[in-house]
Amino acid sequence: LGFLRGYIRHSWGSHSLPEVDVQLFGGLTTDEEEERTSQALGPIAAVKAKLHAIEEKGLMVQTVLGDMATVVERVQNLFAFSDPTISKSLALLLTAALVWIMLLPIRPLLVFVALFLLRHPRFRDPVPPPPLNIALRLPCKADQMPPPFN
Repeated sequence: LGFLRGYIRHSWGSHSLPEVDVQLFGGLTTDEEEERTSQALGPIAAVKAKLHAIEEKGLMVQTVLGDMATVVERVQNLFAFSDPTISKSLALLLTAALVWIMLLPIRPLLVFVALFLLRHPRFRDPVPPPPLNIALRLPCKADQMPPPFN
């Protein structure tokens, strides 16, 4: 009964954290900081700061999209036989998995996969598993391009 009462109080109560008095520690509020930086920088410097922030966000997006493109290119190279030994071993592995899935019922297969994925971190190896290691060694287009001329 006490658990239920605590749960109801928690779900109906406010979830916001109490406000911290920043003046207590000699700090400035965010409005005061923005006013102070905009007054100290001037209009041109403020525009430059905003453009720099936009540039940083754009570079971050470009990096993430580049990483995603690299993953897609490596998967394409896996099936395009750019590294024949890895592609042949993948074909054999997929054929064995097909036979295994056809012979075993789906429930034990799902139980095995769930137990493998949800194992305790103590039983996990800090080194990446061999399939992931092989996938990371596959070439992408950036790896196949010649180096730039100096």
